[in-house]
Amino acid sequence: MSQMKHDVVSIETPDGSFNAALVGTCDRSQPGLVMIPEIFGINASLLDMANNFARQGFAVLALDIFWRLQPNVNLSYRPEDFKLARELHRRFDYPSGIRDMQAGINYLRRHPACTKKVGVVGYCLGGTMAYLAASRTPITGSPTIRAPMCSIRKRRAGPMNGPSSSFAGIFLNPRLSLRGPDH
Repeated sequence: MSQMKHDVVSIETPDGSFNAALVGTCDRSQPGLVMIPEIFGINASLLDMANNFARQGFAVLALDIFWRLQPNVNLSYRPEDFKLARELHRRFDYPSGIRDMQAGINYLRRHPACTKKVGVVGYCLGGTMAYLAASRTPITGSPTIRAPMCSIRKRRAGPMNGPSSSFAGIFLNPRLSLRGPDH
C-alpha cells in the first residue's frame, strides 16, 4: 500500500509552536481527524495508522504532544526506548496537552483540506487525551483507543460535548498476525 502525502506543519499556541504531521490529500475538503499518539510520539506505527485514516477520507493531523519536554519524539517499541517514553509520560502536563489539542483542532478547521468537522482519536496516553477532548473541546466526535487512564480521569472530565466511544485491548498492527510474525 502506498504512503499518503504527509507534511510537517507548525501549530501556534500561546506557549510557542510545535510540529504536527498533516497526512492526506489536499485536493478536496474532508472531515478532519486529530491524532494523539501514545507515549512513543509520532513514530512509523502512528504514521501508518494516519495513512490508513487518510485513505478512508480524512484529513489527519498527528500532534507532537511532548514538544515542551522533547520536540519531535519518534520512539520505537524496543525496550531501550521504553525508559524515555515512560519518563516523558510521567512529566507530561495534561492541561497543556488539552490546550495543544484545541490548537490542533483549530488549525485543522481552518485548513482548506478540512470540512471543519473534526474528531479526535488517540492511543493509550492519546486515548486519555481524546477522552478529555470529548469533554473539554468543541469536537465532532472522539473515538479513543486503549485509554487506560480514562477510568481515573472520567470523574473529573465533565459531560461529553459530542459522541465518544472507547476501545480497550491489544494494539492490532494490520501487518502482523495475532499469532505472531511467523504466521
